[in-house]
Amino acid sequence: EPPSQAAKEPRCLSLPLPRKSPFLYPSLKESNPPRLELDAGEALLLCLGVLTSLLESGLESYALEEVAFSLRVCLHRMIASVPDRGLKSPIIAVFRASAELLHRGVPCTWTVMVLQTLVDRGDTEVQSYCRLIVACVRHLCQSDSAVVLEKPDAKPIWTVLLRLLLKASPASQSVPGVPNALPADVDQIRQEAWSQGLLFCLASPLLIKSVTDSRGDGLLASFLQQLLSAPGVQPPILLDGYGHLLGRAIDSMKDDDAPPFAVLAVYWSRVAVALLQLVAGQSKGNRNFTVGAPVQHMVLTLNKHLLNVRVPDLLSRADSADCIRDVLEKLVSAITHMVSPATPPQVIQALVGLLSKFFLQNLPLLQKHPQFDQIWLMVLRLLLLFVKQGTDASCEELSEVATESLKNVICVLLNAGLLQYVPPGAGQRGGAQGLPPGVLMWWKVTWESIEGFCPGLGEELMEGMAERDATSASSEQGGAAGETPTGSQSLAPGVAPVNGASQ
Repeated sequence: EPPSQAAKEPRCLSLPLPRKSPFLYPSLKESNPPRLELDAGEALLLCLGVLTSLLESGLESYALEEVAFSLRVCLHRMIASVPDRGLKSPIIAVFRASAELLHRGVPCTWTVMVLQTLVDRGDTEVQSYCRLIVACVRHLCQSDSAVVLEKPDAKPIWTVLLRLLLKASPASQSVPGVPNALPADVDQIRQEAWSQGLLFCLASPLLIKSVTDSRGDGLLASFLQQLLSAPGVQPPILLDGYGHLLGRAIDSMKDDDAPPFAVLAVYWSRVAVALLQLVAGQSKGNRNFTVGAPVQHMVLTLNKHLLNVRVPDLLSRADSADCIRDVLEKLVSAITHMVSPATPPQVIQALVGLLSKFFLQNLPLLQKHPQFDQIWLMVLRLLLLFVKQGTDASCEELSEVATESLKNVICVLLNAGLLQYVPPGAGQRGGAQGLPPGVLMWWKVTWESIEGFCPGLGEELMEGMAERDATSASSEQGGAAGETPTGSQSLAPGVAPVNGASQ
């Protein structure tokens, strides 16, 4: 009957035996023929055989769906009917059935229905077979039918697989079904579930193609968010895991079966955002940083993967300014959480370099974003916070590093023509209406903010650039008279030169 009329309660598959089989039940009366009740494992294997025949016969879809429902019902009866056999046989049968369903092109919802049965079992039951589940998941993803998993409609399958792996990972220092397990053994099982199971799936090109597209990927972001609060997954493991995924995304650019660059860029940005969320969460929970291994580990991981020289190549090929903006915004947020009066100057210096290098490394793509002015002012505020932190802490080394980083970024923007100098006092009437023609409001805000924290820095930069340009022009022209320095190129339209330094 159609699924809508199917029984809601779990059923046990029962088969009537023929009347003329006395060797099966010699002590029973022929007038009361028995019914052979199969346990769930045997029934599941029988359903799998029937399913194969039905798929070959070309029955209607509702009939196939009923068989898939029967597979799930059989598993629900497993522990109750055959407690001595456990979940080993059903787990193997479930993945055999799933591979068969995928291979035959049956709608993915039916495969999800079968796999969901394992997710519905208790934590202790599933964790007892952690290694078996990891091996079955890897085999399914590498089988001939796995090509189906790269399609967008396979997202529910990836969801249930990742949930199953997360559930199978031991959350405590004991593993049900493994008596006398030592803490080291439990850690080893947990590490295998993480590296060979979860990371294997998350780094799979099939998953990237399925759950990621150029517009966004709520499923991937949602699951990465779940990992942050997953029991038994320690922050250092997550940190290394996210780093592995970022490195794998960059390395896969040269693979023959690599996803499109637009998809790969979105994937990289989502994993980077998850990594920065982890760092921000750890920083927020521990404001009193020391120069210990955990902090150094976080900073080194961020530097290694965010400043990878191949990242701009990937993002520029995808022409994805939104992706780099999302990562930069989360980087600013994470660094803000990491900086406090108790943060050692060495850590802040490393963060200063990370922020300025990441911004400049991706500037060619960022400048294409329609909200580049807001992105720049966000970065500027944090750089000025670093300068203030060094001044308040009376740390000359930190103050010097932060100021030099700010100068470097400003000079790059000036030379690129993205920013032009607006001296203090320009546009005194306030608002955009009071600005000279051709002067943008965010230019004025930039120089006013710098003047508030670093008085005279703007004039110092312009004088230095004018002298440099004059020296360069003199060298190129052989000191010919009447040549005009090029420093005025960094002045905003209608703005007078500073102290006559530029003509």
